[in-house]
This record gives sequence, structure tokens and C-alpha cells, in this order.
Amino acid sequence: MVNGVPSEGDLVFKTVYDLGLKGNLATFLAEITQNKPSPLNKNAFYVGLILLFVLSCSAFMTVVVKYFIGGSE
Repeated sequence: MVNGVPSEGDLVFKTVYDLGLKGNLATFLAEITQNKPSPLNKNAFYVGLILLFVLSCSAFMTVVVKYFIGGSE
């Protein structure tokens, strides 16, 4: 089945190339910013969201570690 249509004996392959972290990130950002209104069409918006997410996770892990390890002193 290809797109819901039976394929008569043909093999269909999807080829994916590894472009490295920078290339994969650029491709990902190009796909998610396509045909979106501003500010959702800006790469910097999504990079900022990713950085905010990483910072939030780091702060959360710091609080958890201090609670479980630092609280016993």
C-alpha cells in the first residue's frame, strides 16, 4: 500500500540521509516554520523555545537534586 493505493509488486523505499546535528536541525526548522504566521515562521522563535525548555529542565533537576541530596545536611 502506498498512500492508501495498492502497489502492484513494486517495492517502495523511503531514503533518509543523516546530515549531522546542524543539518538535521536546519531541516527540522525549515519544515516547522513553513507556511506559518509571524512569529511562528522564524527559526529564532523555535531555537528560543528549545533553549527555554533546556533551561527549565536544568532548573528543575537542580531543585530535585538539592531536595534529595542537599536536604539531609
